[in-house]
Amino acid sequence: MQEGQYEITVPVIADRCLQALVLGALEPEWEARFGARSYGFRPGRGCHDAIVAIHTTAKGKNAKRLWVIDADLKAAFDRIDHAGLLASLGTFPGKGMIAGWLKAGVIEKGWFTPTVEGTPQGGVLSPLMANVVLHRLDREWQQRYQRLGVIVRYADDLCICCPTEQRAQAALVVLRELLGGLGLALSGPKTQIVSVASGENGFDFLGFHHRMVASRRHPSHRYPACWPSAKAMDRARSRIRDSTRRSRRHIPTHLLVSELNQFLRGWRQYFRYGNSTRCFAKLDRYVDERMALLLSKRHGRRGRGHGLKLIIGSGNRLGLERLAGTVVFKRTVHATQ
Repeated sequence: MQEGQYEITVPVIADRCLQALVLGALEPEWEARFGARSYGFRPGRGCHDAIVAIHTTAKGKNAKRLWVIDADLKAAFDRIDHAGLLASLGTFPGKGMIAGWLKAGVIEKGWFTPTVEGTPQGGVLSPLMANVVLHRLDREWQQRYQRLGVIVRYADDLCICCPTEQRAQAALVVLRELLGGLGLALSGPKTQIVSVASGENGFDFLGFHHRMVASRRHPSHRYPACWPSAKAMDRARSRIRDSTRRSRRHIPTHLLVSELNQFLRGWRQYFRYGNSTRCFAKLDRYVDERMALLLSKRHGRRGRGHGLKLIIGSGNRLGLERLAGTVVFKRTVHATQ
């Protein structure tokens, strides 16, 4: 099996129950150890907390860190060293069971392959195990390299906000060394150093595109902003297009609307925090266009004109969820700790 191609592991119910018990025993201890800027798969923390942390770190009250290392780890969950992970757990009495789960193996196309590294993706305990390993990176950085920049990490996605280009270059070298000590590596093509000070460049992190933008009232002043990335927008349009493809024109309208609304509500809930107004308006128009085309096809009409009349004439866009007008910006105490 090639690197990074492990199948999702689905433990049997008995193992899921045992893993949940082990998680309940380990999590309080490790929550007390984890750093303040680690956000992935932790109680009371989430993606939006990490995003706010990047913005407050990049342009804080006392310092600006506008050189950003956008780091992408290469198959992190698949490359975690078992011996190092188990050593980090110290004298925890359930290490034997954890070792067994780590080495459970996978079956692909009828062939069993033992797992000599990595954590089972899909296991209840796997996110915590990944955080335990990457906590060694957080701790080492906090103790020795914090002057180079501030790490903001969500599981295996991380950014480092640095004050100068020189420190960003030095931080990247150190990051590669520290990850090498954990048996991990950066993805060369996807890892980059970006200067965000001018507002001409940005970077993608956790589905959002982050960039400094000029204030409307004070054009000389720039502030950190974020909105759905180009990839996130493409995926959303692909999902909407798939739900409204021509072959589905015979499905009742209320069922199509219900299916679209389920997706739109989830997408809105995640991306409403930030500066997503324009992106939301674009997707609203795209939903109207796709539904109009489908309705026109259903009635044997060309183009979208007939479908748009039906949508407008319904008085409520057929009950479709609207994205525009729902944007807020979430503040969190974790981001400033």
